[in-house]
Amino acid sequence: MSTDPRNVHVPLPPDLYSGLRLEAKRAGKPATAVAREAIRRRLEKAALDLLQGALARNRSDHGSASSGTRSAR
Repeated sequence: MSTDPRNVHVPLPPDLYSGLRLEAKRAGKPATAVAREAIRRRLEKAALDLLQGALARNRSDHGSASSGTRSAR
């Protein structure tokens, strides 16, 4: 996969655009950097949610890790 930056055009409704500009000004960063960070965080959260869902399904399909076992005392 190429590491060259890619551009995407995302039309924003006025309230979202204003919020983005306001956050960028507050953070002292360009709006593109704020948008990039927000998109990255959202994608990372989606990946984590998928992983957690898969783990939960695996536990329910195979029982919990502690079922049928005794803890050492």
